Amino acid sequence: MPSARAGLPAGLPSGTEVIEPSQFRGMFATWRPNPWNMQSAPADPETPAIEVVITEELDAASVARFGALLHEAADLQPSHLVIDLAGCPFIDAAAIGMLLDVHRRMWSTGGRLTLRSPSPRITRTLQLARVDHVLHVS
Repeated sequence: MPSARAGLPAGLPSGTEVIEPSQFRGMFATWRPNPWNMQSAPADPETPAIEVVITEELDAASVARFGALLHEAADLQPSHLVIDLAGCPFIDAAAIGMLLDVHRRMWSTGGRLTLRSPSPRITRTLQLARVDHVLHVS
């Protein structure tokens, strides 16, 4: 069910359909045609990119519901899954493990996972965990 919510992060392209499942408070999934040509294997050009915007901490307490959202998105086999971390203040080891799991799943189906706009704190956490060489960060 699309919703127009006043608190949406800035920078979403006009015409983007926003889907906010009520059980995923603090997360927005957006669906639009894939504007990038970045995938690990050829994919159907009509497969949409899926963007998930995170606006809360990614820690052990939120991994279950966040993981459910990402696995639901990965089930659609998009060519590109983008996780916008601009509004995410913190990430822990449990969330990094879940992101690696989703990355492997996307890669195995010919898709790509991208972490977009992480804060300097999150970027440093990813570097310390040595996953910045595995996960695509932009």
